[in-house]
Amino acid sequence: MRATLKSLVPNDYPSLEQFIPDDEQHFGLWLTLDIGPADGDGAEIFQLLYCSPTWFHEHELRDGVRSGEHTIFAKVYDRRALVAFVERRVQACEGIDWHEIALKLSRLFHWEFDGYSPST
Repeated sequence: MRATLKSLVPNDYPSLEQFIPDDEQHFGLWLTLDIGPADGDGAEIFQLLYCSPTWFHEHELRDGVRSGEHTIFAKVYDRRALVAFVERRVQACEGIDWHEIALKLSRLFHWEFDGYSPST
């Protein structure tokens, strides 16, 4: 089984095409990704921060220490490079079932069910 990217949308803009940073070397953008099985309907929600190192330093290092987990860094804002990177990483993810794939994807993207445990 393989995964596919079904949508990638900025949290604060209707589309990636509508996000134009004031400075292409200093930007930060939270994204929501719908990723699901390549051979089926449905998707689950993953999130990601795409930003420049300078933006990350200014906005996310308030206490001086923070993990870069679920963050993709780029020196220059490039929408096409971002989409290509995400698509390659998603399409390379395969597993026996969807849960195995989602766990692999959650290493790079924050999965909506991360840490979820069904109650008995």
